Amino acid sequence: MILKPATVFGLLVCALLLIAYVALEFALPNVLDKTKLLDFDAFHLASVMMAEGNLAAAYDIATFTERQAVLAGFNGTQLLWSYPPTFDLVIAPLGYLPAWLAYPIFMAGTLFLFIWTLRRLDPRTFQITIILFLPLITLIIRGGQNSLLMATLIGCTCVLALRKSRYSGVPLGLMAIKPHLAIGFGIWSLINRRWLLAITSLATVAVFCALSFLFLGPQAWRAFFDGVSATGDAFQNNQFTIFRMSSIYAFGLSIGLDHKAALILHGGLVLGALAALLRLMQIGLLHRDMLGVGVFFSALVSPYNYDYDLAILTIAASLLYPTVAHHANNFQKALITLAAWIIGFYGIAVTVIIDLVSPNSNGNPPALIGPLLILIGVVVLHSLWRSSAASRPDTTGSTFALSQ
Repeated sequence: MILKPATVFGLLVCALLLIAYVALEFALPNVLDKTKLLDFDAFHLASVMMAEGNLAAAYDIATFTERQAVLAGFNGTQLLWSYPPTFDLVIAPLGYLPAWLAYPIFMAGTLFLFIWTLRRLDPRTFQITIILFLPLITLIIRGGQNSLLMATLIGCTCVLALRKSRYSGVPLGLMAIKPHLAIGFGIWSLINRRWLLAITSLATVAVFCALSFLFLGPQAWRAFFDGVSATGDAFQNNQFTIFRMSSIYAFGLSIGLDHKAALILHGGLVLGALAALLRLMQIGLLHRDMLGVGVFFSALVSPYNYDYDLAILTIAASLLYPTVAHHANNFQKALITLAAWIIGFYGIAVTVIIDLVSPNSNGNPPALIGPLLILIGVVVLHSLWRSSAASRPDTTGSTFALSQ
């Protein structure tokens, strides 16, 4: 055990106090000086417009911005709505509650589901995973994002897959609420010939989409596709905070590459990661290690991931930690820890520095999270390779060649 039970309990209390503070910001924005909108403001506003029967308008940038302008904390920065109707269906009940009540219900609920999933996945790695990603979890809670829910779903997929359950594809299919985070794991399931998992997940996606079509109507889907196109145009016009994105594509943009060159760079990285994945399949890893690699790969695929999307890395860490801890040296372990903490702190730290030093700056600080992910991936790859080498028969006739 790394942390005493009292310390773990204290961290949980701190998380709940942070949730309570943000809820008070929604309830008393003038008293607590709420100066900017949070991601949860967009969630709640979309759910309110859904309750009004006006969901399609949420996908229109001008209309959605006009509705934001009356919210406490609006400072002119737009929050765009491009989530699929499957997620609209999930958050629909929030529209019938005030934001100060909807936020703690949503955030505390997803936090407890996330903690429950991590402990079910492997209680031995629970504490080290929390330590590695404490800054990232804090970031997610502060912004009211849905990343803990996504980590819960992919974590449940891994729990069921380790038990060889026929239902392991169901939670993966439910990730249709944020599909770009599941694409990589879906590719992994196909190249690993996990046919039942892939088929079950696709069937779940189909049922989930059909339910959203039934309850929200075809106009929601039409508006969604129009909204995705408009969001793409906004991205091309540099209306997004590039430095908080976690892809090599964003890194390329931040160092001056044009969109096409950055996409080529990102595509090359994804192909390289896919080649490494295929090679790892051939050397014979533990089932949990292969699952962890699949989750990590899923965090690399989309060029549009943000720092708050990376809660799925906690699931990869829980699965991979025993092998990496055994085969990585102290320097490599320190490197992973530092990189994980920087990933959680970087976006917010740069935002604070910009606000203090140059609030009107139009420059783009480097998007360093993508390179940090690659650094972690290289260390993990090296550890997995050493693990495989340790399990191969040696040439002297001994059963195992142990690598320290």
